[in-house]
Amino acid sequence: YVRSADGPAAADSFPLALSQRRLYFLDQLAGHESVHNITEVWQVNGRLDVESFRKALEAIVVRHEPLRTVYGIRDEEPFQSVQPARPFVL
Repeated sequence: YVRSADGPAAADSFPLALSQRRLYFLDQLAGHESVHNITEVWQVNGRLDVESFRKALEAIVVRHEPLRTVYGIRDEEPFQSVQPARPFVL
């Protein structure tokens, strides 16, 4: 979560869905643990076409808004804001 009051204008932000509010509440209760983060490591064998890999990741980020969504607090209420797609840098 973005802890700052600075952030997107009100027109660019949206209230959290009920399921998101539930996770926000649990996050506040648990002390900001990262229990809902999923990490994974991949090992690539052979030659990697870095530019094709970058383009593929960029396409995924463009297609899926949750990967571009940031969260913040404004007036003691959580909000979400979908950021525009940006070039993906490796």
